Amino acid sequence: MLRAQNALSETQARITSEETARSREEHAVAALLGVAPAQFSIAPDAGYRFVLPEIDPVMPSALLERRPDIVAAERQVAAANAQIGVAQAAYYPDLLLGASVGGESTTLAGLLGAPARIWSLGPTLALTLFDAGRNTARLHAAQASYDAVAARYRAIVIGAMQEVEDDLAQRRDGDRIADTRKQQWQRATQLQQNQVLQMRLGLATEITLKQAAITADDAQRRWLAGEASAALNRIALVKSIGGGWQSLPAATAARN
Repeated sequence: MLRAQNALSETQARITSEETARSREEHAVAALLGVAPAQFSIAPDAGYRFVLPEIDPVMPSALLERRPDIVAAERQVAAANAQIGVAQAAYYPDLLLGASVGGESTTLAGLLGAPARIWSLGPTLALTLFDAGRNTARLHAAQASYDAVAARYRAIVIGAMQEVEDDLAQRRDGDRIADTRKQQWQRATQLQQNQVLQMRLGLATEITLKQAAITADDAQRRWLAGEASAALNRIALVKSIGGGWQSLPAATAARN
């Protein structure tokens, strides 16, 4: 009798703990919705069953192109590459070969009539070539900046791939754990039903029946916890690939 009472007390304490955890989760949902926690509630539904979405165990790496961090890093690489072009263009300034003075078009006349040293280089180009290495230093700096940004981009992509692989492994293992716990619950439920039949035949006591019920309830709780963990693993996986997994962007699909 005392053993049954202790088991009952333990179950009641666990229920209280679960109710407290549920309240915290409910408050978190209210905060995400921008609603005061005191004005928000989710009615318990004992019959509700969450269906885990099916996600392919193998995914194309093109899905990573939708991750915000990868997109931002790729744009930084493009900008750094453009800066190299700007630095290179500084060696070759635009020379005005045609101009209008007093309404008359000089075109090449002014250039052809200039002294040889000006005609061969032009004053702007001469200043560009003899700048004490300033343009060369700027070009090297742009190239170094590009190398640094490109290395960061590569590290982000590799890190994203690792994150996806980790989440895929967790999803696979989480599903296995949830399935194993479901089988444990089914066996515990079957044992409980057997205890009910045995008690009707006088082959079991009320204590053994309650113990079987507690065992089945605990197995169900572990199974549901396993499914909740599997759902969180899927959320982490969807987050790591930058969104949905069911279809590729139109541009990516066309490219492939």
